[in-house]
Amino acid sequence: MPPAVIPAVIAAAATIASTAISSQLLKKSKAPALPKPTPIGPTVAPDMSGKELASARPADNFSAPNFLKMSGSMTPLQKRTQFATFATQGNNSAYKDPAAKDFYKKLVTSSLIDPEGNITGDPTPIERQYVQNVLGQEIREPTTESFLSAVLRA
Repeated sequence: MPPAVIPAVIAAAATIASTAISSQLLKKSKAPALPKPTPIGPTVAPDMSGKELASARPADNFSAPNFLKMSGSMTPLQKRTQFATFATQGNNSAYKDPAAKDFYKKLVTSSLIDPEGNITGDPTPIERQYVQNVLGQEIREPTTESFLSAVLRA
């Protein structure tokens, strides 16, 4: 072998050897398994089915807490709208009271679900604002069923 070729052969052999050693090291060292990602937000129950909504309808013998001062001559729609308006637009903390929220749940389910379990109406825009902004519940679909599910999740 001519003397000028020897350094080139040595350099090539060194490159091949270092590549082989590197690949062996990479095969032996395994990276640790990554943990499963955590969900970004809280997990939310799915919307309720028609049967579940029908079973959530309360008996018709409930009344508003006295501190809400709702007239007995008001229709359910008027009561729902007044409640949602005062709770969303006003600064009266009575509408954020747990007893008031429970009354609203009963009121809205009894007026939007008939005794047979059928959906009989739609929520007003102010009621949608109340559920999203005051109760903090997501209304996933633009349907009455999704609205009622959000109300009952609260």
